Amino acid sequence: MEEQASAKKDSDFFLYVPGKDFRYTISISESDTTHANEPDGYITRETPYSFRFTKFFLIKRGVIQNILPISRVYPYTLIRGTTMRKIALLVIVGLFVVGDLSAATYRLFVHGRSGSNHCQSLTSTSSGTTDYNNYWGGAVTGLANVRYVGFDGTQSGGAYSWNTCGAQKQFNDAVRVFCGTGNTCEVYTHSTGGLVVAAYFGLNSPTGLNISRIQLMASAAGGSELADFSTSYLAWLGFDTLGGALDQSVSTGGARSGFNHNNAGGRTYYTTSGQGSDYLYATSPLLPGQDDGVLANHSLCNINAVASVNPSCTRGSGTITESYACGFMWLSTCYNNYSRWTPYYTVWQGGGSESHGGAKYDYNRR
Repeated sequence: MEEQASAKKDSDFFLYVPGKDFRYTISISESDTTHANEPDGYITRETPYSFRFTKFFLIKRGVIQNILPISRVYPYTLIRGTTMRKIALLVIVGLFVVGDLSAATYRLFVHGRSGSNHCQSLTSTSSGTTDYNNYWGGAVTGLANVRYVGFDGTQSGGAYSWNTCGAQKQFNDAVRVFCGTGNTCEVYTHSTGGLVVAAYFGLNSPTGLNISRIQLMASAAGGSELADFSTSYLAWLGFDTLGGALDQSVSTGGARSGFNHNNAGGRTYYTTSGQGSDYLYATSPLLPGQDDGVLANHSLCNINAVASVNPSCTRGSGTITESYACGFMWLSTCYNNYSRWTPYYTVWQGGGSESHGGAKYDYNRR
């Protein structure tokens, strides 16, 4: 194979497949009108191959020229070349150095309900580096490759919106830009952001994404009773509410009926919560059971039905059991059992020291 390539003056090019001890030759014949404009040449079409790898490295004279995703390699076939034992040490060293520099882990932060528009275009991996309109307020520190996924909550559909700057479209743009082609993502959400992400994976079946962790901090995936009330009733509490479509989507009915929460495409949602309050507990009468000032425990603990849940969210995804006095003269003990959605897994419960806003700092909880 190598001799044939040399005759065509193509022997300087080959593909190395990570994890295998052989390489593949590349043809860059300019006489082929179909592929003459491919800047890196094209792969000769002689022997079909089963594509089981995520990356291919294009190498010329011992220097990696490019990393090709499967989408670039798949339409063609490969010629098996010499074994790795015949590849120069320089090529091997260069492979690992350049490969490490090319792949990155991005941390995506998806905000919650806000009176401001946090939308910014996400078109390349250099996008989203600033917390536009300051939702996170400096809470995110000490992490590399942080990217902020912002949306406009006033868009029709609220948390389910695919409009320009809508929540679903923005998150879809983010995962397509940051979570593929060899890169990996961690996704962190706060409040309504948890509903946005859970709905995205519950309603869609995206492929080609490398997401290593999804953490929903003070998740509103189960909805909030505060959104069930008219914004006019909440004005006296000092809420900056958006009303309309966003409140409808994050209401208990809108959040729970919008998609199947047990469908996460095989992913796990790690959740955190607290039982403090940013509003001196003024909102607690509107929220059943324990709450964090904005969300009741039925949402924070990932309970599969609206309920007055008084126990704290226990670690894991198992049933939460609450005991109470019952029967004649309340001499007996009865139990309420609260089942949780399967993909959701509680990793942290901050108790009374953590409010809804304080959950923004939970991205390091494990």
